[in-house]
Amino acid sequence: MTKIDGSRPIPGLFGVIMQRLVPVGMFLALCLSGFLCVAQNPSAVSEFDKLVDEAFDSYYKFNPTTATADGFHQYDTQLEDFSQASISAQIAESKRFLDRFQSFPKAGLSETSVGDLEFWISRIQASLLELETVQMWRKDRIKPLKAKNRAVHVDLFQQVALIGFGDQLFGQLRDVAGA
Repeated sequence: MTKIDGSRPIPGLFGVIMQRLVPVGMFLALCLSGFLCVAQNPSAVSEFDKLVDEAFDSYYKFNPTTATADGFHQYDTQLEDFSQASISAQIAESKRFLDRFQSFPKAGLSETSVGDLEFWISRIQASLLELETVQMWRKDRIKPLKAKNRAVHVDLFQQVALIGFGDQLFGQLRDVAGA
């Protein structure tokens, strides 16, 4: 900024610091940014992506109405199984995936993938807490009906796989109502 008489004002100490250090700081940040980025190991990323795909497949196997709602239509004709055998299988499979995620090396993963890894560990731990300790599947007699209602809602609006679906649905509704 120039004064009316054409002379420049003498900048204060802060102005001098900003004029000298900001460009230097920006230059250093640009130069060092390439060196500070963690190099991703393509093999580690590929293995992690494979593990995540397997975990989603497992989750959807035990939650087929969620899979259908998420757009995976190979699950359209399936409903959740709230039997003790299915819950036990889900617990066992969740524990196996928890071990695999907890032992997965973070080296070579991006910061985002490390966050995804931590998310999966937390999600599985929460699921195990619900399945083993809280056990709403045992206490909430309406939960199977909610799952079936969601499945009917999703399937009717998408008009997918209605043939043969009604017998399974109404049979399971009778079982839940009679229990």
